[in-house]
Amino acid sequence: NDFSSAALIFAELMKDEPGNVDFARRYAELTLWSGNHESSLEIYRQLLIEDISRTSLWQGFLDAAAGAQTKASRDLELCAEIGKRLNLTDSDDTELLSRLASVLLSAGQPKQAIALLENVIRQSPRDRRARLLLADTLNGLGKYRQADQHYTALLGNVQQARQSGA
Repeated sequence: NDFSSAALIFAELMKDEPGNVDFARRYAELTLWSGNHESSLEIYRQLLIEDISRTSLWQGFLDAAAGAQTKASRDLELCAEIGKRLNLTDSDDTELLSRLASVLLSAGQPKQAIALLENVIRQSPRDRRARLLLADTLNGLGKYRQADQHYTALLGNVQQARQSGA
């Protein structure tokens, strides 16, 4: 496909300029878009190990991590560091927080994911995707009453949308 072809071009460019972060980022993006999450994750991991403050890489890293079948312990450490930095800035990037929560859930860290999802819902109460993920996570942990509150809120949001659209 076109993404794979473009990724090969950037792989060649990276050989000529191995320290070029922009080439590496583009290569990681193209690798991700071509469906190779594991390879993309390796590239993002290395870039973030070099400098975790490269916030423009966080979204791609989290997308690659979410799609990868396996995650290295270092990936989880990077996720934790991104989470700390997001909380330190009291991030209002609910999409990034939701992605991070998804990665944490897939890595078996539901408590940390719940905290992020609760933050997303405080900032964006109508975020159905985050609320459903939170409700399902709580339900899976046996916290049925809390899960039910979010399922009920989801139904209320759907009914409101139907009434306003009618």
